[in-house]
Amino acid sequence: MKFFDITRAALANSLRSKMRTFLTVIAIVIGAFTLTLTSGLGAGINTYVDQIVEGVGDSDQVYVMAAQQQSTMPGDSNEPVEYEENDDDSSSVGELGITMLSEDDIDKISDIDNIEEVNPVVFVSADYLQTPDDTKYVLDDLGLPSDTQNMELLAGERPDPAEKELIIPSTWLTAFGLDDDEAEDVVGKTVDIAVTDLAYETQKVEAEVVGVSEQLLSGIGEDPTPSQALNDELYDTQNSGIDGNENESENYAQVIATVENIVQN
Repeated sequence: MKFFDITRAALANSLRSKMRTFLTVIAIVIGAFTLTLTSGLGAGINTYVDQIVEGVGDSDQVYVMAAQQQSTMPGDSNEPVEYEENDDDSSSVGELGITMLSEDDIDKISDIDNIEEVNPVVFVSADYLQTPDDTKYVLDDLGLPSDTQNMELLAGERPDPAEKELIIPSTWLTAFGLDDDEAEDVVGKTVDIAVTDLAYETQKVEAEVVGVSEQLLSGIGEDPTPSQALNDELYDTQNSGIDGNENESENYAQVIATVENIVQN
């Protein structure tokens, strides 16, 4: 039987059983649509998860906290637990009951093989950011210096950890009278960040804007983010103002260790 005859017979059978042909076509369309939808959802979910994971921290960074004291959990025995004195004078407990890391702990972490750098996580409570035209804008939050490694930049570059530099989010361009397509124009401008010291005096720290960030799904990039040097300067400034306070030993809730040749699975 020739190809033409086969085709003609197939068409004739299709027209003879119209309902069966219609249902077959519908089944094929639904199947193709389902496969397309499943593939699209899979790709979208993978992209969403990747963006969130990328915003958590750099791949060679490890977040380190002190081992926390265990408290009695529901269901445990209600018998009294004997209190044990802590012989380590360098350790302390923060305001929220969190065991803190001391300078000695940081030195021990730094001495571990393949640890390139250890940066304590310190939180700065800034008052405002002052633009070059002397307008002041409230600073509710500052990003962490470690966030700069994973930012999506609209303009400029990542800050030098050793310099007092700042990345602003794209939503802050209006404070400089600029639009998103003019983001490059804010790079190189100098701003002042104000903090209140322990004597309740307002102190200003000058910083250079080196980049403009776009907000990631993880939330990174939504706040002005200082370099490590700028963050340290702001932290030292807000904890100054009282004689002798600068010499007190520091304790930290968390540190970020950069690991050389970290193994990734």
